[in-house]
Amino acid sequence: MTDFTGRTAEVLFETGFHFKLEYLSETEMRYTSLMPDTKGTTEVVTITQREITDGIYAVSWVEKAGTTVQHIIDTIKGRVEAFMTWPDSEAYGGHARLYHQGSFTWLDNSDAPMSRQDLVVTFYERFFNQKDISAADDYVSEETYLQHNPGGKDGREACKTGFRYLFEHDLSDAHYDIRHVVTQDDLVGIHSLVKVSTTDVGTAAFDLFRVKDNKIVEHWDVLQPIPHDKSNPREMV
Repeated sequence: MTDFTGRTAEVLFETGFHFKLEYLSETEMRYTSLMPDTKGTTEVVTITQREITDGIYAVSWVEKAGTTVQHIIDTIKGRVEAFMTWPDSEAYGGHARLYHQGSFTWLDNSDAPMSRQDLVVTFYERFFNQKDISAADDYVSEETYLQHNPGGKDGREACKTGFRYLFEHDLSDAHYDIRHVVTQDDLVGIHSLVKVSTTDVGTAAFDLFRVKDNKIVEHWDVLQPIPHDKSNPREMV
């Protein structure tokens, strides 16, 4: 079992929930809201943590308000799933339930730069799943951004302009489900399943990013639509 004691993480969920988690000891954690409306709100909770398998952990706690939370954390892929229940007399069974997922990024101290993998995964979640165009300002180089997609253009502003239109039209309901993340030297690759709607079979996507000086400076991608009639039963991602 890997003890999280002394480590700090940032979690950013697709639903917009955004927190800093400080693991104070094997049994205590402080969570602090990073959301604009509740920024700085904090609570120390008693936690139970256990290893599920290599690199994947379960951490659970009960908040003062009575909300029960369980995080399933994949430290290799930088992903987190959260299961929450809280008392609600109007809900079925007297409890309301919420499931959401997002990115999990080790910070360790607020002044340390993110790893290349953490930087790219955080950008990917904010930009593509949250449709947060400002993520490009935070993580994409202003001076140099080379785009290899034949339909795209170089430059951060071109990236923002192009995707702002797509997020308002063709990709307004798109979801990017990260399945694999690989890192080599200054390159980070993300293999994902992209669905533009709930009825879409999906597209297998591989995005490759080059990172320099803590900024994304180059991008390649390969897209393979998933056919409705497959002769091979294996998943493509």
